Amino acid sequence: MTQRRPELMTISDPEIRLTVAGQALRELPAEDCLDWLETQGLSSATPPQDARPAIIAIVRNLCRQPLSRAWWQSLGEAADARSRRDLVALCTEVEESDQTRLRQTLDRELQEKTVGYRISHARTANPSQLDRLIHDQEPRVIRSLLGNSKLTLQQVLRLVTRRPLIRPVVDELIDAPKWSQIYEVHRGLARNDTVSHRVRLAHLLLLAPNDLHRLARDPMQSELARRAARYRFIEGIESREYPTPRLLEERVFD
Repeated sequence: MTQRRPELMTISDPEIRLTVAGQALRELPAEDCLDWLETQGLSSATPPQDARPAIIAIVRNLCRQPLSRAWWQSLGEAADARSRRDLVALCTEVEESDQTRLRQTLDRELQEKTVGYRISHARTANPSQLDRLIHDQEPRVIRSLLGNSKLTLQQVLRLVTRRPLIRPVVDELIDAPKWSQIYEVHRGLARNDTVSHRVRLAHLLLLAPNDLHRLARDPMQSELARRAARYRFIEGIESREYPTPRLLEERVFD
């Protein structure tokens, strides 16, 4: 019996959309899952604007769902059979570097405060105080910070570009109802070379052609990330989603 493939674009509530996307990823066989991903908007190199909420829900699940190695392998094989090299790169198993050695970046005054105090303070802090809390390594403080209505996009982007950006803090960004919907946050996570490769490559699925092009040429990125960006960029050209840029004519992808 064919399993039901939900249409995420018809679901208006972001949290319900997130839950339904997670169920579909877990339950659909690899071939059906790939079909479903493409019908949700991942068939094109640049997701249509009306499909972005659906793809954001998929990306958040790809980053946060405890999907097994066998699941990734099956999806990678299905993607390879269709020459979806961007998804093959996403499914590739990569040994991650150790991010346990962290520089202490909080100023001394905040270091001396308890975690409980910093959590409470982050919830109500004014903009100048938020600038200091952005450097906290405690994910519970970051969760509270991201819920502060005074927090600006510029401050969030300073958080996203932290190096190293440890996985628990990345998870808080992915889970934040407001900030996980913002394009600049997706771009920052895709470009931060200290973030795990699956998180970066999943967010790469949301990028516009100009950003894909820049990432594909960035020497600070891993070879896998550059290849994945190049694949998605070239798919857009081959499908004529956007015109070939002058830089491509200069063979920057050779």
